This record gives sequence, structure tokens and C-alpha cells, in this order.
Amino acid sequence: MKKMNLFFRMAFTLALIGFLASCKKSDEVQPATDADFANAEASLEVLSEVQSLNNVWVAGFADDAADRNEPRKAKAARVAAVREEIESDECGLSSFFGDEASSTFGWTVDYGTGTNCDGVVKKGKIKITVSGGEQTGAIVINFIGYEEGSRKLSGDFAWAANASETSFSFTYKATKLVYTDEEGTLSWDSDYTLSSSLKEGRTQLTGRVSGTDRAGKNFSASITAPLVYVSSCEHQLVSGKYLVEAQGHPSAEFDFGDGSCDDSYSVTIRGTSRTLQYDESVSLALN
Repeated sequence: MKKMNLFFRMAFTLALIGFLASCKKSDEVQPATDADFANAEASLEVLSEVQSLNNVWVAGFADDAADRNEPRKAKAARVAAVREEIESDECGLSSFFGDEASSTFGWTVDYGTGTNCDGVVKKGKIKITVSGGEQTGAIVINFIGYEEGSRKLSGDFAWAANASETSFSFTYKATKLVYTDEEGTLSWDSDYTLSSSLKEGRTQLTGRVSGTDRAGKNFSASITAPLVYVSSCEHQLVSGKYLVEAQGHPSAEFDFGDGSCDDSYSVTIRGTSRTLQYDESVSLALN
């Protein structure tokens, strides 16, 4: 009986040792692989497309609204001019709201089930709300089932600016934006603030973005240390850190240096770092 008890004790002890050893092995951080770094670069390409849509296509509507809200005119004349231009627009059914005394005004363009605008069929609605004056201003755009050719966009985009003779700053925030084209659907929320000193030629960017890529995978990226751009540097980005997370892959931290104008940056995944060279995808993803 004693031998049997001893046998069971030994068996239990060996099993426990094996279990603890397996736990320790599974807890160890596995080194990053080539595939991990390739996935990190692929995540930047997704972020590049999101930022391009934010900065070029979506923000283009805000730029158009800002151009119409001519700051050199007195407020009453400015609002009256916008009203006249909007109501005479033949592309879509436009309606103006607010008046010369309003601190906020705007317009809605309804393209209905299809309106041909210079050879491009547009559908749905866009509502644009403008507030502020020459030094400060804000624009909110609501895309309501909007379509432009084969592209579709829904959600809200807000842009706000504060400018002086020596500096400017603006924020742009995307809320539940959903973009669809022939290649699939991208959806995201983002919130960025950019501030710049015109005299120093120095710009700083902070913020974050999260969403779902065309494959239905979640992604997010946050600036953990402000990204600093210097106009005198060829690629401009000289410092800051960016943490990128993609569903099913380890997180990756992009480190853009200490302020020196060089052509490299580092990526760290699971404690393993690599030094890479700047290319177009990095530039677009961060601007």
C-alpha cells in the first residue's frame, strides 16, 4: 500500500512539473516573425487609405464649404452670398437654413435617387453646417446615404480651426464613417488635432483612429507621443510614436526618432525591433 501511495505521489509530482513547465513555456513572449512585420506594414496601408479619405475626399467637402464662407466679407454679406450660390446650384435640390443674423447657418443638398452632376450620378443627401468667423470656424458634414458614382459614404465629419498670423491649429473628427467602393467597405472613427507654428515650420499631430478593414477585421492606431513634422526635412516627420493594433496580430509600435532628420524609423513587435526606411505608405498614414 505504501508503494502504491508512493507511486501515485511520484506520478502526481511529475504531472505537476510537466504542467508548470508547459505554463511557463506558453507564458514566454514569442519573438516577432517576418510575417508579423509584414502584417504591421499592411496595417499602415489600411491606415493610409483611411487618412487619404479623411484628408482628401471627405475634407474636400469641408474645404468647399470654407471657400464659400468667404472670410473677407462681412458676416451678413457672406451668409447672403452663400445662400444665393446654394439656391442657384442646379446639381441636386439645395435648401439653405439660418439667416444673416445667425451665428450658425448651412445647407442641405438632396440628390434624391439619382442626379447627374457633370457626368457623375449622385444620390442621397449631404448636410453642411457652418459656424465661426475669420480666425476661428467649424464645419460639420452629415453624409446621409450619399453616393457618388460607385462610391458610397455615410456618417459624420467635423472640422474646426483656430488661426493667427503666426500659427494655426485644427481638429478633424470622423464619427461612424462608412465608405464603400468596388473593393469592399471600410468603416472608422477618428479624432486628430494638428497644430503648427508658421514661423518655425514645425507641425505637431496627436490623435487616434479605429475601425474595420475590407476583410472585416478590426484595427486601431493611436499616437502615443506627438508626431512632429519639420518643413526643412525632406520627409518632414522627425519624431513621435504610433501604436498600431490589428485583429489577429501582435501590436506594433512605430518610433520616428528623436528629432533628427534621417530617412529611417523603427518598428517594435513583441520586444523585437527593426529599422526601416520611409516610403509613401508611412507618409500617407501619418499625415
